[in-house]
Amino acid sequence: NKEYALIHPFGFLIGLLVASPAFSDAVKRTPPFRLLGIGLSVWALSLGLCGIATRYYQLVLARILVGVGEAAFVCIAPAFIDEVAPPAKKTLWLGA
Repeated sequence: NKEYALIHPFGFLIGLLVASPAFSDAVKRTPPFRLLGIGLSVWALSLGLCGIATRYYQLVLARILVGVGEAAFVCIAPAFIDEVAPPAKKTLWLGA
């Protein structure tokens, strides 16, 4: 199904790839927790939008926003965890 292929994973990847450099650059000027909070808010809102989407294009846009919200965690969380986690727990906290 061509429509499903656009939503998953390409819609998500578009948001992730566009927003990742923006979050990586923003962390130089903004506290990481604030950016993680913004990312979590965008992610949660976009999941709600996925649930209430009534048109295909609305679902695609919501999936793109899911990628934007997730970009905050992909870019910021690993470095933050590496800096804050106790040495014995770093692997566990990073999910490896």
